[in-house]
Amino acid sequence: MRLVVLLLLLCGLNASVLAQVAVVEDRGRTESGAWYVIQTPMGWQPGDGLVLVNHGFDFRPPFETPSLGPQVLRQRQLAQGYALAASSYSDQGWALFSTRDDHAQLLTRFRERFGEPGRIIATGGSLGGVVALQQASQPELGEVDGVYAVCTPAAGSRVWDQAFDLRLTYDAVCADVSGGR
Repeated sequence: MRLVVLLLLLCGLNASVLAQVAVVEDRGRTESGAWYVIQTPMGWQPGDGLVLVNHGFDFRPPFETPSLGPQVLRQRQLAQGYALAASSYSDQGWALFSTRDDHAQLLTRFRERFGEPGRIIATGGSLGGVVALQQASQPELGEVDGVYAVCTPAAGSRVWDQAFDLRLTYDAVCADVSGGR
């Protein structure tokens, strides 16, 4: 009986998280050539929060449909009143040299269309995490109140220590394995 109640409770919570929030959407391309998408929940007002969503490393040229992140997270952020904005970046690959301009232009477009955001939170994984950290020190964005960087190669050469340790372990464990070298 407890399991049934727990399952019903979890299903109810998931249904409430996945409930669609009515949004106003703006899509386009900045002067730098980066595609962008912005979603604000209905009723969003200047001074409400904004989440800047950054994608990871990508060899593709700028693409027309930048992601606003996983659906469950996106819906939860919108339900809590946050607007979301993402850019495809104008460069491919290690795009850190152009993201500063891309995001300044994205935020200019946001301000023109929706008004001045309040709290700004930058987030992203992998390269997107590095971009989020970069946004925290980007004065043209205004004050970035928080950064959520996931799996970010932000420790420089220290990132490779784990790979080096793994290789040493492999060499020690597999030294006598046929083909191990």
